[in-house]
Amino acid sequence: MKLFIIHWEANNIIDDNIIIFGFGYTYDKQQIILSVNDFIPYKYSKIIHKDFKYIKEQKYILREYSKGKQTVYKHFFNNSKDYNLFNNNLVTQNITDLFLLNFNLPYVGWIEINNEILIENNIINCSCKYIKYIESDIIIYPKIFSFDIECLCYDSVGFPNMYNINDKISMISVIYNYNDLTQKFILYNSKHKSKIIDNTEYTSLYYDNEIKMLIGFFELIDKLNVDIIIGYNIYMFDFKYMSRRIGYYPNIKLKGSRIPNKDIQIKDLSNYLGTNILIPGRINIDLYSHIKTLNLSKNSLDYVSKLFLNEHKIDLPYTRMFELLHQDNSESLKIVADYCIKDSILTLKLFNTLHLWIQIKEISNISHINIINIFDTGQSAKYKNLLHYYCFNNDILINKDYNNTITSYEGAKVLVPKPGLYNFCTMLDFTSLYPSVIITHNICYTTFKGIVKCNYIVDDHYEDDEDNYYIFLDNVKYIYTKKYKGILPIMFKYLLNERVKYKNLLKTTNGINKIIFDKRQYALKIQANSIYGCLGSRNLIDLRFLYGAICTTGTGRIYLNKTVNIINENTFFKVIYGDTDSCLIKCDYIIDKDLFIKESIRIANYVTSLLPKGMHLKYENTFKKLILLTKKKYSGIRIEGNLYTKGMDIVKNNICNFIKNTYKTVLDDILIYNKNKDYILNFINESKKNLLDGKVNINDLIMTVSIGKKYKSNTNYIVLFIKNMKTKYNLNYTYGTKVNYIIIKNNSKLLGDKMLPIEVYNANINLLEIDYEYYLNHYFNTSLNALLNII
Repeated sequence: MKLFIIHWEANNIIDDNIIIFGFGYTYDKQQIILSVNDFIPYKYSKIIHKDFKYIKEQKYILREYSKGKQTVYKHFFNNSKDYNLFNNNLVTQNITDLFLLNFNLPYVGWIEINNEILIENNIINCSCKYIKYIESDIIIYPKIFSFDIECLCYDSVGFPNMYNINDKISMISVIYNYNDLTQKFILYNSKHKSKIIDNTEYTSLYYDNEIKMLIGFFELIDKLNVDIIIGYNIYMFDFKYMSRRIGYYPNIKLKGSRIPNKDIQIKDLSNYLGTNILIPGRINIDLYSHIKTLNLSKNSLDYVSKLFLNEHKIDLPYTRMFELLHQDNSESLKIVADYCIKDSILTLKLFNTLHLWIQIKEISNISHINIINIFDTGQSAKYKNLLHYYCFNNDILINKDYNNTITSYEGAKVLVPKPGLYNFCTMLDFTSLYPSVIITHNICYTTFKGIVKCNYIVDDHYEDDEDNYYIFLDNVKYIYTKKYKGILPIMFKYLLNERVKYKNLLKTTNGINKIIFDKRQYALKIQANSIYGCLGSRNLIDLRFLYGAICTTGTGRIYLNKTVNIINENTFFKVIYGDTDSCLIKCDYIIDKDLFIKESIRIANYVTSLLPKGMHLKYENTFKKLILLTKKKYSGIRIEGNLYTKGMDIVKNNICNFIKNTYKTVLDDILIYNKNKDYILNFINESKKNLLDGKVNINDLIMTVSIGKKYKSNTNYIVLFIKNMKTKYNLNYTYGTKVNYIIIKNNSKLLGDKMLPIEVYNANINLLEIDYEYYLNHYFNTSLNALLNII
């Protein structure tokens, strides 16, 4: 029998026998639960623990690989309590990950059971020895449950307070979707027992009070037997708010778990990630966590819906919503219900339009990580499980790094630019610089042989002989063996080659396969990008390899310096700027476009020919005209005619549209229309006058700030802003939140005191005044003066 498994999860009941559950569908889309009860988890240790069964084996140790295989003892466990408490000083996995690793099973995808089975009550009992992986790109889509909550602010001032007993959850919208079936629900409670006006679009479910409604919410999850629960910013708001309200009633029993004897668990992820409500056997996905990875100018549901769906939220200010909830009649509740259910609809549409099910499936399988952990944990979890996969297949156990002698190291190379306005410039860059460095010089935990401090001054460089690679940095020689390939180079080579493979397939593929291959190449990209950061993190003793990080960035600097020297000393071109893995070059002697591009390509190939095999400098693009201001700040018109900008104020998220648009117009006048300085000055002065005269639309003055994890100083303007909003309006802004604000006139000179969320301003518009001079002096002038100095 063939099964498509959406989610694996162990029972993890302390005293029970270990059971691995697989939740999914048969080939004909019958929903099933696979129960595997004969997997015996194990951990290795260098010493014997006689309380457990064990066998002796020979294994490599990751950071002691050069010693050869060592004697270790494999201990077996009958329950999760013993497994979790066993301390062996080696890096281990949870039981579910260990099971999938041992049998080479996909986290999401097709398996086959090679034995006669019987399905009883949609449950299949099976031995792990009969399960095997089947490679297939056929997709089964899960049952989706999209929801949103609306809360009452009892005094209608500020924002609902989850710890205030009166600030209840008043309404929950739900959209259930499975294949062609879509159902809509509104769950609500009403003090006056008001009924929502009949609506054929959705089913309204009335409850006497808040807690009965919350119980009903989880009963609906259980009744519909959904696989995936989605929402927008649910970790930071919906789940967090619900969990605190549930906390007022500690003895209630919530339905929804698909695993016997395993209850729903409230899990506070961190102050920065919020709260998750773990429902055994089901997956929660916060779309907001995914949207943040796209680096959009705004992350609000309204903005994202407009961008991807060409739809908007219903315009209902929260102060008006509180009024409607206080009115508590059929008409007022209907307005709130329409608003609430629209948010759930938009969330579901985004999930489908962005093909997120395919994307998370690809990330899960490539990174060997449970879907639940894709957004709940950082990049380190993806790398950790992938490292386990490669080590398992190469007889390697992962030990921890307790070396604390390295406190810091030098990062990437950024050359001091030559500011100016240039005609014809070409960007050259290295293909996957850091992965290529690791592959080319065999940099790995397993290949590292040590360091030698030089007794003489030696320039940073690399060299090799028959046995080793040598990297010289700051008078220290780092040595890596050539005798065998390291785990990291093998891993990187696979990820890069696979990405190239699927990017090429995209050119000749259509339909669903095109979507699958695009999401797959993206998953390969983010996995490759996650590895280097983990190597250089001092906090990750499981994964860090600080000597490797030093050598990777150091060798990257060597290659960039070498490239600059080759170009400046051996060609007619000159480097005007370089940053990490790329450089900008110009040549005053060539004025023909085609010849300039041809020579740029020739130079890229020439430099590549002088580098070790595996390192490749490639031609990226040519600019007709380019403005170079400072490090990481330039803008130019490409040969194709499109504008490319890096670091300039038109791409900064914290700059208002008025300044962005003015800046963009000046850029166009310089780069495209070749306007003289007097013309540009007249335009700038006219824009200043419009600003000071109050003729600029308020929406074009909205600024955006993203709340960070922590700030070094309590006097930071964002810290002051957060404190003011909490004190004055009960607005609780947490990590990851993007706030749209304007700057108001008051007695303070501090930005944190002058910032006000646009919603609060609109609610008090007759009492407040915008500080146009602050916009002029602190943003407008500083942005435009830098451009004027160039011309």
